[in-house]
Amino acid sequence: MLTALSNEVPNSRHFIKFETYANHFGPMVGARTVAEFKQSISSKKWKTRFKEAVGESGCLEHSDAVFVRGSECTYDPQRLFLFKNQVKRDKYSISTIIRWQKKKKGANDLQRHVNIASEISEKFSCDIVDIRKRQNSIPKLVDTILELAGARVIDLEIDIGISEQEGISPIEVSWPKNLSKEGSCNGAAGHASPQGKRTRSSTTPMSLSGPLEDNSKLTYAAPELPEAFRTLNDLSILALMELVLHSHGDLRGCGDNEEAASKLLKIIKEKWSTSTLVFPLPTKYSRPKGHVTMPDVMSLFNMTRRRYVHGGVTMDNTNAERKKKHLEAQVDAAREKHRADLAKNQQPQVVLAINMHFSSRKLLVECFPQLPAVSMAMELEEEEQQEEQEGEVSTRFFLSWLRSRQAKWRKKYQKPDEEREKQAIEEKRKKREEERAPTELPDLHPIVPWKVIHGLNKQLYLPDEKAAQIRHMMVECKIAERNIPALIGMAYAFFTDMPMPPAMAVSQEVISMSMQRLDERDCKDVAEYIARLIQTHPHALITVLTDDTNFKDDRHQINIAMWNMEVCRPGYWFVSARNATMKLSSSNATDNQIALASLGVPPKNDGGGTGDRPGLVEFGSKPKIPDEWHTHALHHKHFR
Repeated sequence: MLTALSNEVPNSRHFIKFETYANHFGPMVGARTVAEFKQSISSKKWKTRFKEAVGESGCLEHSDAVFVRGSECTYDPQRLFLFKNQVKRDKYSISTIIRWQKKKKGANDLQRHVNIASEISEKFSCDIVDIRKRQNSIPKLVDTILELAGARVIDLEIDIGISEQEGISPIEVSWPKNLSKEGSCNGAAGHASPQGKRTRSSTTPMSLSGPLEDNSKLTYAAPELPEAFRTLNDLSILALMELVLHSHGDLRGCGDNEEAASKLLKIIKEKWSTSTLVFPLPTKYSRPKGHVTMPDVMSLFNMTRRRYVHGGVTMDNTNAERKKKHLEAQVDAAREKHRADLAKNQQPQVVLAINMHFSSRKLLVECFPQLPAVSMAMELEEEEQQEEQEGEVSTRFFLSWLRSRQAKWRKKYQKPDEEREKQAIEEKRKKREEERAPTELPDLHPIVPWKVIHGLNKQLYLPDEKAAQIRHMMVECKIAERNIPALIGMAYAFFTDMPMPPAMAVSQEVISMSMQRLDERDCKDVAEYIARLIQTHPHALITVLTDDTNFKDDRHQINIAMWNMEVCRPGYWFVSARNATMKLSSSNATDNQIALASLGVPPKNDGGGTGDRPGLVEFGSKPKIPDEWHTHALHHKHFR
């Protein structure tokens, strides 16, 4: 085997991962898994033996993985991993371009994805992508990524998001064709030099222990169907098998086998907690018929799973999808047989009810829900009253007595309330931690332009909707107006890793004019609401709440209070906080009248107002609210 490794160098211009060697050489020595192939090299020092066989100078170890330089590979390995990280960062655009090239599948905003792919190609054109003169960079980039996928450096599903079902296959690594397919694997056609360099043989090629099919891949020995799932006469086992096959989507992010088993057990317990079917797994108090254990459940799950990690080794099952469809067909047939048995010799109305209840849109475990405990208790109470009137001592009366005793027993022997509360808090905390630290990268939406084309002059401008969002950020994050243009540019670079186009820049003058336009719109909205209020309630009163404040300057703040028709209670509206001409009661009273007139408040609907104690003189000609109400104005001092 070691001699074979030294003779056969893959024909590739990239680095080759160790798993590619296992896929190629594994069938020659009867290895069904990557672990068995490692064992065939050496029981403990397989890395050292492998490096010696292929040549130390051509080997690289990165993140506990071994890579071998292909026969045509000349670039720096650091550039390879920089390229991989770049592809993973822009995986949405990369996956879109690959689907566009290989499946002729279009996409929204395709030009943006093409631009990103072109930038990556240009960045790595001198070594990784290897673009020749007058050569289109996009197809070359796609082929490079598929070549790296065939070398197991890039995983199409994990790193890019392209599943096997889409029909896009990696470009497998090619190997020299001077290898015989008959004889013994121990026969040597070449050897490794003492310095560890790989040499080629000029003699007869090495022979193998058995026939080797072309394009053979190393697959793990998929678990066989457990004995408990081979006969689906038991409804609980049938429902369990259906639930396991249905849970593949919920467990897609679980790479480790132990993690998947924990989450799958949690799903099973949640489903059976609301069902009357017998719990199919062994518990502390029962062992159901069929003896289905959690290892049996995981064997069923893994035989229909494309890839997972077990013991630090990536398992690859190429027949997973076919087996999953076969088992789903068996489950559907068993469900149909159960439904047909129930509907046999029944009236048409009953048959219709059975068909609706056992709909294929529901899982079988959901077709057997638990009855509400309240209705059962009410029914039992009615039966007990009837039996007491008849003077009969029946089993129903005994059950009633037993229920009362059970309540006392539970109260005595169950966990105290404090302990149950602590347990609930701990479960809530764990759930919150899982939500805060997700393990999957969510799909991100493309960037929405914050400028649009104006309908009249056909030029870019900032619409009021985006201006309102900017104003909200200024208020909530306490950002000055002059800092907004720089913030937008840096935010664009943060989300895209690219400089912002100059045409999308927003100046401080534009933001200032937008803020003025929004303020005018807010004032009109308040005036229109006051008009509707007076029309609906002619005797409604609008009161004024004022206060003088010193915020960067002397300001006279004006708020109004009136009936809010939407929530059916009084509400407060901010009117203005302009610079005060002078801090006098007469001047403030004039500003109040101007503000009410601008809102269209009729004199008959002027309900007076209140302010801070030094300023109460400004309401001398109006009805006043008691002095202690001045604190409402203080609460709205920084209303903006």
